[in-house]
Amino acid sequence: MKKVLVLNLALAIFIGCSPEQNDTVVSEAVDLTQIINPDTAKAAPQFDATSNGIYKGVFASDDMLYHGVLTINLGNDAKYNAVLEYGDHQRVGFIRTNNTVSSVTNQIEFRGAGTGFSLNVSDFENPIIENAYINNQNAQARVLKETSQNKVVASLGTFVDSSDSSFTGTWDFLSTNTQVINVPLPAPAPPGSFEAVTVHVISELVVTKNGTMFTDTTMEQFTPGAGCGTTLPSGSQVPFFSGDVTILVGGIFSVEINEYAASTQTSTWLGEIATWDFNFSKIQGGVYYNSNCVAQDAGTWSWKGRSGTVTLN
Repeated sequence: MKKVLVLNLALAIFIGCSPEQNDTVVSEAVDLTQIINPDTAKAAPQFDATSNGIYKGVFASDDMLYHGVLTINLGNDAKYNAVLEYGDHQRVGFIRTNNTVSSVTNQIEFRGAGTGFSLNVSDFENPIIENAYINNQNAQARVLKETSQNKVVASLGTFVDSSDSSFTGTWDFLSTNTQVINVPLPAPAPPGSFEAVTVHVISELVVTKNGTMFTDTTMEQFTPGAGCGTTLPSGSQVPFFSGDVTILVGGIFSVEINEYAASTQTSTWLGEIATWDFNFSKIQGGVYYNSNCVAQDAGTWSWKGRSGTVTLN
C-alpha cells in the first residue's frame, strides 16, 4: 500500500484560524537584504541531524495568487527568517517573532507584512506548517528539511478539471535527492546521441485545493512506452524532473533542458484512487506527452469520476 500523508485542514487549529487571529503583526515589509537568499543559501553541515538549518518547500494561498517556493532559515546562520518567492520572481520576507527565552523552541512563529505562519519542528524530519496566511487569505505550505548533502528542490504546477474550471488547485513536486540519467539529444547532435544529466528524483507530490492539502510520498517506477526511444532512456525509471537548466554537450554546444517524467502514477486522496501522468520535454520542443511519448496539451489526471489537466507554472 502506498504511503500517503494527507494534510487535511479539518484540524481545528488550522481551519478555525482566520488571518486576523494571529496576534503578532509586522507592519512593514521585511528587508530582503537582511534575510536568507534562497538562490545562494546552503545548509550548514553541523545542523544536518538537528532541527536547525534550512527548510524549503511550497506555499499556496487559497486564491492561488500567492503560489511559490518557501525557504526558511532556522538558525542556519544564527538568524531566523524566511522568504516566499512567487509569481515573476516576487519575494515576501518573514522574521521570527517569538524570540523570548520562554518561547517553545520547536514552535517558531514567522511574520511579514500581512503574512505569517508557524513552523513546528518537534519532528524535524516531518516539519509541519500551521496557521499560514497572506493578504487576508488562508494558505497551506509543505516544507522539507534540507541538508548539506541533499538540497530540496520544488517545481510548481496547476491542475484543473477539463469540464469544470472552478475545480482547480496547485500541483507541485518536491525533491530531496538526485540521480544521473541519459537524456536523448536533438540536432545538431548526431542521431542517437545521449548526454548524462543529473536530475531531481520526485520525493513528494503536493496538491492543494480550497484550503486542503494532500501529499503523496511514494512514486512508482515506470517503464517508458515503445514510442519513447528518442525522448527517454529505456528501462525502468523513477519519476524525475531536471529543472530549467543549460547543459554543455560534449564541451561543444549548449542545450536548454527542462524535462519531466512521471508516467502511470497513482495517489490516494480522501480514500479514492487518483491516476495521473505528467511528462514534459523542453529539449523535444516544449511539449507535454503521454506515457507512450505522444504529444498532448498537458499532463493528465483522473479522480472520483473527474478528469483534467496539469500544467507547469
